[in-house]
Amino acid sequence: MRQSRGFLFAALFIVLLETSYMPYASAFPGDDPQKPAIFKTQATLVQVPAVITDKNGKHIHGLTKGDFQILEDGTEQKITVFEEIHTSDAPPKAFVNQPNAFTNLIFSGDPQCVLSLVVFDAINTAFMDQQAGRLALIKYLNDHPNSKPSMGLMLMTDNGIKKLSGMTDDTAALIKTLENLKGETPATEAFAVSPQRFSSSPERLRLEKEAEITEATNRQEQAIDRTMRSFLAIALSLSGVPGRKSLIWATGSFPFYLDSMKSEPENPRLAQLYERTMEALNDAQISVYPVDVRGLASNATVDSKSNAAKDILEKTMAQTRLLDSTLHNLQSFADLTGGRAFYNRNDLDSGFRDAVEDSSSYYLLGYYRNTQNMKPGWRKLQVKLQREDAEIRAREGFYVGHATLDPASTQQADETFALMSPFDSTGIPLMVRWNGEALTSGKTPEFAMLVPASNVIETTDAHRVNLDFIWEASRNGASVLKDGHSLKGNVNEPALEKLKRDGVYYKNSLKLPRGDYQVKFVVRDNLSGRIGSVTTPLTVP
Repeated sequence: MRQSRGFLFAALFIVLLETSYMPYASAFPGDDPQKPAIFKTQATLVQVPAVITDKNGKHIHGLTKGDFQILEDGTEQKITVFEEIHTSDAPPKAFVNQPNAFTNLIFSGDPQCVLSLVVFDAINTAFMDQQAGRLALIKYLNDHPNSKPSMGLMLMTDNGIKKLSGMTDDTAALIKTLENLKGETPATEAFAVSPQRFSSSPERLRLEKEAEITEATNRQEQAIDRTMRSFLAIALSLSGVPGRKSLIWATGSFPFYLDSMKSEPENPRLAQLYERTMEALNDAQISVYPVDVRGLASNATVDSKSNAAKDILEKTMAQTRLLDSTLHNLQSFADLTGGRAFYNRNDLDSGFRDAVEDSSSYYLLGYYRNTQNMKPGWRKLQVKLQREDAEIRAREGFYVGHATLDPASTQQADETFALMSPFDSTGIPLMVRWNGEALTSGKTPEFAMLVPASNVIETTDAHRVNLDFIWEASRNGASVLKDGHSLKGNVNEPALEKLKRDGVYYKNSLKLPRGDYQVKFVVRDNLSGRIGSVTTPLTVP
């Protein structure tokens, strides 16, 4: 294979210990009580973006590190990272791929602009309410034509997350996309009990009622699964993009009840997925801004003397309790990520405006976690400021789960998810280059994968490296080939300098019949759990 510039076979200096993979599971595994947990001690930097405003909502500038305190579970931490971030109005510059080369880099250079992603939720939002969110965003864009926000649009559905628009400041294009967007009926709303199914037999009625409850539970768990997977896919796709991002979630509810910050789904598999999603959102510095598209709630008043009125009152009170629960959940979820919830209002467009403006200026604080406390679970965060005229918006905690304490425990699930995700993961910069000569001559397609050494080599005396390289070719949506290799070992000093200069390089080929394919490449650093992936087209002549 002809070597392209900068693509040296630096991987020769690494010990290749593993050459194949076990079959992949299709779902996140639950906790295995028979398998003991293995936790690894390593320095972990906790980064906390904090938006500081006065009582009127205006950003406060010029604060110093000495003005802040960070507490984890009530214990003050030493702030080792401090920076005031000012974003610019200039749109980010998209990265342009070279011929036969593909990368997961989204932007060229370090984007210093406001990055806002609007996600319309068709999983937890009634069909009739979905249009309200679209109209509110259109109003915001029309009323602020000069704001030029860098905004992307996505749609969360029962069939997965879909990209509607990449990051752009083209207001007209965003509005056109929104005007063409159609709503979808959620599975939980589509499920309805038909009275005609019930027979006159009490026993049959009881069985059918139990079946109805089981079906409703299954659909609710499916909503949790689809919602969390959508957030996880978004978080992994932005994990390599520096800076705070605003994720504006146009929704009608949260899929389960958050009675406290430690709440999670009862199903063990969903609980693990929820924790992994929260970890990914925090690692990517994504703050979630739920916008309740149901608008202003009204509590009807009725005459409670008649039986019919009592029934109406009882139903109204039940709906009020459900509404209050939903609003509590949305607010709690926003607090978890350092965002802000907008609800019970008819000016939903102002919610979009405030969420975008939040990321125009913020402080980035960071500290290294105490490696002696390796107990998994929730960690409460508190950011304090040495002045009383300020409001602080920062995430109120984070999960220390299996992905953090033992990256190997989520290895298979992470790799499977990266292969299935409709988006490329950016936690590790990755470039894939096809051999153009092989493609045009009809030979076996050859590819090369390259990652920067600084992202995957441990910075200790051992200079360990433990990488999985995976690829999967699909045709018409069906997988036709899946394979991979591992690079694992220690790097000596002479090889280390070469790797730092040239990167970690891996090459191989695919044996495929003639035709058009889509090939997904994934690299996972098993020491940190970070993932990078690239999707490329391939035509085999």
